[in-house]
Amino acid sequence: MSAPRFERDEITRLAYWMAGLWGFLLYAIGPALPALRRELDVSRAAVGLHTTVIAAGAIAVGLVGEAVVVRLGRRRVFWLAGAGLAAGSGSLALGHHVAVTLPAAALFGFAGAFAIVLVQATLADRHGALAAAALVEANAVAVCLGVAAPIAISLAIVAGGSWRAVFLLAAVVPVPLLALAYRGTVFPEAPLLDHEEVPKLPARYWWHWLALLTFVATEFSIFLWATDYLETERGLSAAAASALTGSFVIGMAVGRLCGGVLARRFEPSRLLGVAIATASLGFCGFWLADVPAVSVAGLGVAGLGVSLLYPLTLALALRSAPGRTDAASARASFANGIAVAVAPFVLAALADRIGLAAAYTVVPVLLGAGSLALVGAARAVTPRAASSPTRDPEPADA
Repeated sequence: MSAPRFERDEITRLAYWMAGLWGFLLYAIGPALPALRRELDVSRAAVGLHTTVIAAGAIAVGLVGEAVVVRLGRRRVFWLAGAGLAAGSGSLALGHHVAVTLPAAALFGFAGAFAIVLVQATLADRHGALAAAALVEANAVAVCLGVAAPIAISLAIVAGGSWRAVFLLAAVVPVPLLALAYRGTVFPEAPLLDHEEVPKLPARYWWHWLALLTFVATEFSIFLWATDYLETERGLSAAAASALTGSFVIGMAVGRLCGGVLARRFEPSRLLGVAIATASLGFCGFWLADVPAVSVAGLGVAGLGVSLLYPLTLALALRSAPGRTDAASARASFANGIAVAVAPFVLAALADRIGLAAAYTVVPVLLGAGSLALVGAARAVTPRAASSPTRDPEPADA
């Protein structure tokens, strides 16, 4: 039997573009927050609440996502999420008071997380055994467009505008264009189960869920405090530290671009072992090296390894829950929200007490916990796969 062929068909391209829009806007939030704080004349804590409510949106989707998709269907929820993302982005751009921008950020986070849940479940059911390659490529598109976000904001400022112009443009252009170009796209349904009872997500899934939580926490703990670490512990200027933190994002972009090819040739579990080792080696170089150049290079290598941890673990998690990809993807959003909301703040609280260098011990602990969770998943009992044929795809006019 010949190996399955990976095809970037219409639904795959649509999923990639939506993932890219979310990645662009998410990476644009960071550069926009300092300007937003000055414009609103609020404290850092107050402006930091915007990222907290964005993460809370992912948690909310993890709780209600499956029920909404079952009731309304994938296609309708996908486009509602896209419209919500555009509305949240536009409201954030037009808001000049916290009473407006905080609800806008909440809508932004909720709709964006919903869109990604649909992207993940759709790609998993469309590509089956090659879902890992599709998920890695979707994340590659997201991070590559994410890299462009700070550049777009800088160009807007140079042209006499502000970060608001970028968010407003992202609100009014991409989603209508995608809706026009892909208006007839059919979304695949999850496979039918071979019995009427809807099973619980299996133990193997929850081990992967725990690994997802630790790996997302690892990514954000490294990235959000890397600039501070390079400045305070390695003696770089604020401007240089901020710029060189980009080596982590570049490493992630390269890792995901290459990972899409590797995931079509190797099992995700094998690639994960290499990714964890690479992330650990790179982080140790960043964390322990006294020479700034070595520290920055280590940060880039860490990004290379970290880049594959989330998409490959997600692919394994979705594979371990046959027939329940919508539920599995929604619960993954819950893990993401918890990790983003909690991990960087726990690290910050530790840093206030024992220093940032010592607090960064959290990262190897997280990588170790994620590795143990993957071992637990490998030893868990595999659920019986769905044997019935898949449901008919949703009609284009659903």
